[in-house]
Amino acid sequence: PVTDQDLELVAKLDRLIGIGLSNTSVTDAGLEHLAQMPRLEILEVEDTRISPAGLKRLQKSLGY
Repeated sequence: PVTDQDLELVAKLDRLIGIGLSNTSVTDAGLEHLAQMPRLEILEVEDTRISPAGLKRLQKSLGY
């Protein structure tokens, strides 16, 4: 299972443009790591513990 801590490692993949997190235990705290990914364009987050507010913060951080 993917956790918030796992996303710290994923964030180092600076060429990654998409990631599927559906059906994981990822929360808003994990999204903070993804905010460091300048090329991230696609994010699947169905059935997670991510809130709408967390997604909005991530979008703002990425410039969307």
